Amino acid sequence: MENHPFADEFNHLNEHSIELASIWLNWAIGDRAVKMLPILCGSLGEYVRDGGEAASGSPAEHVQIADAIGLLQQVAGTGKRCL
Repeated sequence: MENHPFADEFNHLNEHSIELASIWLNWAIGDRAVKMLPILCGSLGEYVRDGGEAASGSPAEHVQIADAIGLLQQVAGTGKRCL
């Protein structure tokens, strides 16, 4: 179950960090219409030890994380501006 994309979803139930980012983004872009795709991701703690040493290799080696990175790279490579 640890590789399931929603395995630690409970940890984020009370998280509202997208709200602050949304307010900043609205201020930064003004009246222009934009699409927003919030991405909820769990902790990368299994990949980092104290001092920043890799514990379990690269997060990009995890199947779901690698898939997400690939899709984000495709979107970023379309020539459209993205943040």
